[in-house]
Amino acid sequence: MRVPACEPRNPQRFRELRWLLAGLLPLAAVSCGGQSQSTGAGNSSGGSTASGGTTANGGTAASGATATNGGTSAGSAGQSGNSGVGGDSVGGSAGTGEIGGSSGNSPPIDDRPMPPAWNPKIPLGTPGWEMSQVPLCDTHQGAPLQYGIWADARDVYTTIAQDCGVNAGSGGIECGKQGLGLQFNDGTGWQLLLADPAASGAHVRGLPGGPAILLGYGPPNTQSDSVTFVTDSMVTVQPSLGLGQPVSSAGVFGVDADHAYGFALHLADTASTTVREYSAGTWSTLATVPITNSYAIWADQNEVVVVGADQSIYVKKGSADFVPLAGAPAGDYWSVWGFTATDLWFGNSVGQLVHYDGSAWHVIPTEASDPLYALWGADGQIFFISAGSTFGRWNGVAAETLIAPSTGLTISDVWGRSSKEVFLAINDPSFASYHCGQYFAVWFDGARFHRF
Repeated sequence: MRVPACEPRNPQRFRELRWLLAGLLPLAAVSCGGQSQSTGAGNSSGGSTASGGTTANGGTAASGATATNGGTSAGSAGQSGNSGVGGDSVGGSAGTGEIGGSSGNSPPIDDRPMPPAWNPKIPLGTPGWEMSQVPLCDTHQGAPLQYGIWADARDVYTTIAQDCGVNAGSGGIECGKQGLGLQFNDGTGWQLLLADPAASGAHVRGLPGGPAILLGYGPPNTQSDSVTFVTDSMVTVQPSLGLGQPVSSAGVFGVDADHAYGFALHLADTASTTVREYSAGTWSTLATVPITNSYAIWADQNEVVVVGADQSIYVKKGSADFVPLAGAPAGDYWSVWGFTATDLWFGNSVGQLVHYDGSAWHVIPTEASDPLYALWGADGQIFFISAGSTFGRWNGVAAETLIAPSTGLTISDVWGRSSKEVFLAINDPSFASYHCGQYFAVWFDGARFHRF
């Protein structure tokens, strides 16, 4: 990542998290290299969703002390009806903390035995990516919670979250090494950007050319619709997407370095989905649409598409209002990707790709029979993953399976930079008891897979 205001960088700060605020207290603005930092830019989900919960109160503004270069002071929280930095007209605040403080957390020591060679049932090519030769390694340990991947022209990011104890769902795993790790790779190797033993999970996306975004992470009151921007030196908590209302799902999609859209499904007497826009450092409410179960969002410079259950596809073009896309085939829509307004793709709950060409709908079967919960596209090709661990693509002629459930692998997420540089977050449960665990970062070159 590139943050000129914070240069020169200390490489060691990439390898350990140093939360400025002890005990995850309310965040305060802190300086980076002597320059005040109070805003960020970023995004998160696109084609995938985070499960929900109750959001934090968006009407509480952070207003506190300033610390420089590894200090430990924390800002005080004060009630405010005005928006904070990056806030919304209905209330909300953004807090900023510096990575590199003296009271932070480091990743746990991994004392598991070294693993054997990884030989999955997929066509593996030469290991490595660009100049990066050492594979991804996460030293947190516990039951898998979340594994995600996102990329832009600069970096590839991964988030890995693991739980312990009675919440692990695996008979209980000893606590002490659980937590969340955010790493990035700029082509020279993996570097740790953030580690938090108290985090229960987060989904990674980002603003192309801007910060990474963690959805479902926003101390001190993390909820499923919490949004945090992360650069290589700053952690900036944004107003929650639900702004204090109970939320069951949320998602974010970044358009460019300073522009994103997000949604939050509100749990109320009549459920509805609020769409919010991030632009020029400010979040604002764009619209409320009558989707009672929303799953995903996609956007470009002129169009925003939100999808959900019961044929719910709502589209906003330019300055016009959201309208339902007429004639959509029956079904629940779990994912969306677009190239243009006349080239939109959707993944439904029974493993089908659905294409809209601006006037007609086309249903394309795949070998998956369960929901296609994430799509990513480039060069006229659409890549998809299913809940049953199928990875495939529409190659312009037909849908083909590239990784089948029979391999024993779980494909958790997909993103890319071109049709010949598609990144996958892959779990191999047979490696869970070994050093670095079951998490593998893999890129697909159009024919073979490469671990990196």
